Amino acid sequence: MYQVVPGGAAGTITNAVPIKQKMAKDARPLVGAGVLGLVLVIAAVAAWCYYISSLHKADLLKTELLDLNKDGFLIRNQAGGIVFRMAFRCTSATFIPLRF
Repeated sequence: MYQVVPGGAAGTITNAVPIKQKMAKDARPLVGAGVLGLVLVIAAVAAWCYYISSLHKADLLKTELLDLNKDGFLIRNQAGGIVFRMAFRCTSATFIPLRF
């Protein structure tokens, strides 16, 4: 018959770590869905940051750089050079410019 000794005997392991068990097969799709969700959230944040930066770049193009005249318009760069020029041609006596 065995006898229990307080404190244990010399040479025995009292703080044994349980053997690592494999993940259940039912939990694997849940982990895959979690990883996919995390990737989609990271992609959404990256797309939002790209969108905000593109809005900032579009804001740099100011309407002050657009010269609208009755015979056409000019688009200038920030240094003052002409980037784009367009002329209006109107054969009738009355010309009504489009308003945006």
